[in-house]
Amino acid sequence: MRRAGFQASSLLGRICSSGLNCKKLTVAFSSNEHMAMSSWAGDLGRRIGTQLYRRENVAELRRLQAELQQQWTAAGDGRARAELEACARDEEERAFFRLLMPASGPEVTQRLEEAVKEVLGGRSSRAEKRERLYCAIALVARENAGRGIEVPEAAHRWFAADLGRNEYFGHMQFLIEHGVQLNAPAAFQLVRTMLRSGSELEVQLVSFKLFLYDTESRRVFEEKFDRVYDFMRMHYVITQMVVRRDFRFMRDYLEVLARRLEQHELCDARMSAAVQRDHIARYTELLMLYARKSGDEKMLAELFASLVDSLPRGMGGATLRQPLHEVMTYLISENQPQQVLKLVAGMRKAEPNRRPGKSSVPGTLALVVSALRQFNNPNLVVSFIVQAYRKTQTRVLLGQLGLWSLAFYGRAVALSPEAAKSPQELAQISPVDLPKELILKSVPDSCIMCELYQAILSEKRSQVPAEEYREILIQLFALYQDFMGKLVHKYDYYHLYDTSVLRLLLYKIKNEVGDGELAFKLLMDFYGQPKMRPKCTAEGNPFGVVLYQNNAITQTQLNQALALMGGLRIPMDFKTTSSMVLWYASAGDIDLAHTWYTKLVRGRFQMKNRRVLKLALAHGWTIPAYADQQLVSELSRADNSSDGPEHTQEAVETAVLESEEASACTSIIIEKADELLHKIQQTRPLDPPSDTRSAAP
Repeated sequence: MRRAGFQASSLLGRICSSGLNCKKLTVAFSSNEHMAMSSWAGDLGRRIGTQLYRRENVAELRRLQAELQQQWTAAGDGRARAELEACARDEEERAFFRLLMPASGPEVTQRLEEAVKEVLGGRSSRAEKRERLYCAIALVARENAGRGIEVPEAAHRWFAADLGRNEYFGHMQFLIEHGVQLNAPAAFQLVRTMLRSGSELEVQLVSFKLFLYDTESRRVFEEKFDRVYDFMRMHYVITQMVVRRDFRFMRDYLEVLARRLEQHELCDARMSAAVQRDHIARYTELLMLYARKSGDEKMLAELFASLVDSLPRGMGGATLRQPLHEVMTYLISENQPQQVLKLVAGMRKAEPNRRPGKSSVPGTLALVVSALRQFNNPNLVVSFIVQAYRKTQTRVLLGQLGLWSLAFYGRAVALSPEAAKSPQELAQISPVDLPKELILKSVPDSCIMCELYQAILSEKRSQVPAEEYREILIQLFALYQDFMGKLVHKYDYYHLYDTSVLRLLLYKIKNEVGDGELAFKLLMDFYGQPKMRPKCTAEGNPFGVVLYQNNAITQTQLNQALALMGGLRIPMDFKTTSSMVLWYASAGDIDLAHTWYTKLVRGRFQMKNRRVLKLALAHGWTIPAYADQQLVSELSRADNSSDGPEHTQEAVETAVLESEEASACTSIIIEKADELLHKIQQTRPLDPPSDTRSAAP
C-alpha cells in the first residue's frame, strides 16, 4: 500500500503548486480510518487544481486510477468513495473523480457522459475544455478495451466546431488510438472530409491503411477497424478506397467487413431480416464494384462463397438468392466460367468442420450447368458434364442421344459406344479446371440433360434456318425415343427414366417450330411403343404440353389423347383440363365445358387462364376462393366490347404459361440456386432428388 501512496504523492507533488504531504497520503491509502481518508481527500480536492486533467497527465492518472481500483472494489468502500466525491469543489471536478473510481459496462459510459456534460457546460477556455475532454476519453479507454468507446455526440459536435483543418489528423489519431467509435454523425463527417479531400496521410489514417504495412501495427487494424466503425461506416470507407483504386490491401478490408457482418449484424436478434438482407446486398455490391474496378473476379467468387459458408444457420434461400443471381450474372457477363465453378464449389463447403456429402453434388451441378449455359458455348457445357460425371457411360449416353455429334460436328447422329469411348472423341473435350468437390462417378440425371439440350439447341436455333432446326429436333426426338425404348434394361440410366426431356422436345416442336400437329403425332407415337412408361406426374404431364392452346388438332385427336392418358394412368394437369374446357366451349357445348371446369376446380389447379375465368364469369360458374381475386375483379369490370387490350393480355399470359414448360427445365440461376442455398444451412448432407419434375416442363 505504500507504493500506492508514493505514486499518488509523486503525481500531486509534480503538478500542484505545493506538494501534498506524502506521509499523510500513504497513511490514507494504508488504513480505513475516517479522519485519514477525509484529510487526504480534502487535500486532493484542494490541490488537484484545473491543471490536473490534461493529456500529459493521463499516464499518471491511470496509475492512480489503478491503485484506487485495487484499493476500492466496485462492490465495497462506498463510504470512502462518497467522502472523496464530497471533497470536489464543483460538479465538473466530481465527474472526474468518478472517472477514477472502479466501474464497468454502462456505468463507464454514463460517467463519461456526465464528465462531457460538465466540461462543455463549464467556464474553462476552449483550449482547456479540449484537454479535459481528451483526458476523460483516455481515462475510460482502459475500461472499454474490448469495446469501442461511445463518446457523446455533443463532444463530437464540439470538436468539429473547435478544430482547425490542420488539427484533424491529430484529433483522429487520438480517437483511433483510444478506440473511440466514429459512427456519430459529427465524428464521421470528419472521416468523410479526410477521405474525400484529405492528404494521403489523412486518408491512410482514417482508412486504417496506415496500420497494414507491418505485422506489429497490423494488430491495430485487426482489433480496432471494426470497433471504431460499424458495418455501414466500414462499407463507406472501403467503398472510397475502391473508388480511389487503392487495391493493395483490399482482401484485408473485404474479409474484415465480412467478418463484421457475420459476427455482429447477422447474429443480432434485434435486427430485422430486411435490414440483414440489405447488409448482405451492400456487401455483394461492394464485391462486384471491386471486381469491376480491378478485374479481379477470382476474389469476388472466393469471398462471396466464403460469405455463404459463414452465414448463421437457417439464413439462406430468400436471403441469398438475389445476391447470388447478381454475382453469377456478373461473372457470366465477364465471360468467367472458371470463377463460376469456383464460386459454386466454394459454396458447397457450408460446414468447415464437416465434409459435404456426395449426395449434395447433383443439385450443385445443376446450378453450375444452368450458369454455364448462359455463356452460349455448348462445347463448354459438354466438356464440363463429361468431366464432372466421370463414368465412361456419360460419353456413351451423349453419343447415343446425338448430342455429342451435334455439339462437336453440327449434325444429330448417334455414335456407337466404341466410338464415344475412343481417344479421338475424348480429344474434343476442352479441359476444365474442375474442383474435386464437383466430381461424381455416375451419369447425369434428366435435369442436367435438359440443360444440355437447351444449351445446344439454343445455339443451333440462332445459327441455322428454321427448316433445318425443325429437322434437328425431329432427329433428336427419334434418337431419344430409341434410347428410352432400351432404357428399362440399363440400370446406369435409371435417373433419366422420366418425362423431362420428352416435354422439352415436344415444347420446342410445338412452340419454337410452331408445328402443333407434329408434336401431337410424336407424342402419340412415343407412347405407342411397347413398354414405354417413363415416370410421369401431374406436374410432368407431356400431354398438357401438347394439348394446351393447340389449334392444330381435331376433336378426334383430342379424344385419342385422353383415352391414351387414361390407359396409361397419367394424372390430369392444369393445361390438359383447361384445354378441354375451352375446346368444348368453342364447340358450343357449354354443359361439357362446365363438366371439365368442375374437374379443374376439384383438382385445385391454379386458375391462370384469363379465357377460362372469363368463361366462368360469363356463365355464372362458381369461382374458387383460391383463384386470383384481383384478376377476377379485373375481368368482371372489363368492357367486353374492348377486345384489343384484352386479347393482347391473353396472348401475353399464354406466352408466359407456355414458356414455363421450357423454363421449368432450364430455370434461371436464382431458381436453381434457391434449393442449394437452403440446403447449405442444413446439418446433414443433401439428399438426392427424388423426382426431377421441377427440372423440366
